[in-house]
Amino acid sequence: GGLGFIGSHVVDLLLHRGFSVTILDDESNGHNHNRFAKELVPHDITVVGDLPEIGNGNSFTHVIHLAAAISVAESMNDPDKYERINYGGSEKVFN
Repeated sequence: GGLGFIGSHVVDLLLHRGFSVTILDDESNGHNHNRFAKELVPHDITVVGDLPEIGNGNSFTHVIHLAAAISVAESMNDPDKYERINYGGSEKVFN
């Protein structure tokens, strides 16, 4: 979720403060304005089995989770998708 509206501002702040940032985003929303981030990994948070492989052997000291499906109108038409991504994906990231 580093390419969306909130994520892009969080990434900008972290970069400004000297952090090395790797963005994990499925690129379904948002825009790639974070060209100074260390790495952009196109990835779906609902598939977290390969999360340890992300970062090319680098360890992470912090994780900021901002990934979510965001359209209220679409969530009314496809609530299962939103439950899978917003609830299920978050559950996988935190576990």
